[in-house]
Amino acid sequence: MNMMLLRGFAIAGSALVAASCLAQMQMQDTQRTFVATDKNAYLMLPPSVICGPEVQQMIWSMDGERLAAVRYVIDLTPDAIRDMVLQKKSDGDAKPKVETQIVVWHMVSRKADTIFKLDEDTGRLLDTQWLAGSSKLLLTVSYKRDEEQGSTLARVLFVNNDGTTVSIGTVDTRTNYEVTASPYSSLAAICDHPASTPTAAGPGATPPTRPPSTVRFFGPSGVLGEPFTMPVSRSFLFWGSNGKAYALTFQQDARTKQNKKIWYLANGSTHKFEVSEAPPNAAGMPNEPTPEIMAQSLPARASVRKVGVNAPTVILSAVQEQKDFEPGVVTTDGASGELSPKLNGVSFVSQGTAMVRGMVKVPLDDYKRAKTAALRVKLMSQAKQVALSFIMYASDMDDVLPGNKGNWQNLLDPYMKDMSMFDGFNYSYPGGDMTKIESPADTVLGYIEGPGGRAVAYTDGHVKWIPNP
Repeated sequence: MNMMLLRGFAIAGSALVAASCLAQMQMQDTQRTFVATDKNAYLMLPPSVICGPEVQQMIWSMDGERLAAVRYVIDLTPDAIRDMVLQKKSDGDAKPKVETQIVVWHMVSRKADTIFKLDEDTGRLLDTQWLAGSSKLLLTVSYKRDEEQGSTLARVLFVNNDGTTVSIGTVDTRTNYEVTASPYSSLAAICDHPASTPTAAGPGATPPTRPPSTVRFFGPSGVLGEPFTMPVSRSFLFWGSNGKAYALTFQQDARTKQNKKIWYLANGSTHKFEVSEAPPNAAGMPNEPTPEIMAQSLPARASVRKVGVNAPTVILSAVQEQKDFEPGVVTTDGASGELSPKLNGVSFVSQGTAMVRGMVKVPLDDYKRAKTAALRVKLMSQAKQVALSFIMYASDMDDVLPGNKGNWQNLLDPYMKDMSMFDGFNYSYPGGDMTKIESPADTVLGYIEGPGGRAVAYTDGHVKWIPNP
């Protein structure tokens, strides 16, 4: 039982808006909400909840408009909870009911719909993928009634946006099969890699032979085409970024003993793979056309880092680190960070709940200006707090300011909650009786150096930004 329980924007991209967000982030929020790449910066919006626990997997569609969450829903009765605490085996009505559900989140409408349900007593969900260029989910499901009849076949299904299902075909779970969807076109395939044929043992016996692999292609209609035979017994299906299907084999060079890639292109007229030039994305990964692999070519990536003992933090960072730009923090309590292939959102799981943060692109130059403006706002706020601490000190000391030669920070300690506010503050006023200052609004108390200028505090407590000459 314990194992079952465990399973179980429209926003402006101007420099003004970015500056405002950055200023609020730096003064109020310790989490960084921007990530900068080599060309753009991205603002992460506040998180939205997709669905409750227990979420096991999240998959982005290739257009970044939909996000599928696979979750287990466990119907826990009071009797089931009691049996769990007592470590007692449950039966009958007390046994928890486990249901696999697929919830789809729509980025535009910001709504979530449950489009698929599968009771544990009915079957098991083996795999979930999106069919590119459509709203169809490609599922592989093993049904209990088939298993009970001795069948080792799993069914390949389409699930439409309205929840209706269409049967595509079957795969034999005893073989090294693959159901794979192209990330570049509305094309998918069922690959069958049969096991080696056993032969008699003994001296001079023929070594085991492996039948050639076969591929059946299908599109949004769900109709399977005739099988294609792979060039050799063990070939990899490779989806080209040009929308075509390739077979990849490796041949060892007799001289260098290194493996050489041999490419074949699927010919729809002959239903054969024919020797071909390498596809445009030949350096990619075969057999793994998933959003995670696609995200490797994006300028940013989501990763999970451990902070402390119980704080899995999801970080959003640039693939090529940008000087002076820190990574963004998606959440300090989450896991399974997944970046949308279109960089319009980042998903994560927090305490079993599926969450998503939309992302807004901001031109890098605007972001740099906004970052500078926000830093200036921060420095001016810091200088203001220091100036007020001086005034409060003087009011308790008969209007006398401390001298600037000694350890004046310690004298102002009782008037400043955060001593780090003194960092970088240059106290230039020599000290003395404030009542003898003829023009407090024009008399400089001190300043903090910043980008392109300084935040200057005056003895009357006001602060202004003075650009460098």
